[in-house]
Amino acid sequence: MVDALAFVVAALVLSRLPAVPPAPAGAPGAPRSTVLRDRRYVLVTALHTVLPLHMPLLGVIVPLWTACSAPRRPAGRWRPCGGPGRGSTGRGTGPGPGFSNGEKSSNGEKRR
Repeated sequence: MVDALAFVVAALVLSRLPAVPPAPAGAPGAPRSTVLRDRRYVLVTALHTVLPLHMPLLGVIVPLWTACSAPRRPAGRWRPCGGPGRGSTGRGTGPGPGFSNGEKSSNGEKRR
């Protein structure tokens, strides 16, 4: 419902704009690079090239970065960045079977 209302509002705003006559056609032998002289057009095109990249950044890169750089995870959980832990010892990074004798888990109980 909100999308439909947004389209109606956009249509009302656009219908109030004045009509603009079309630009005259360029000469048949004119170079096509003349469009790059319009700085506003180049700026808008550059922004529309860069700004849509935020969706893959938010949807893929940030969650993957978060999953790979979280400081501690309980052992036995899925690790998308590989291995039982982040070090080369093979021990887990949180409470679980990777703890040696005498170490305490996060809730204070001693591990066997």
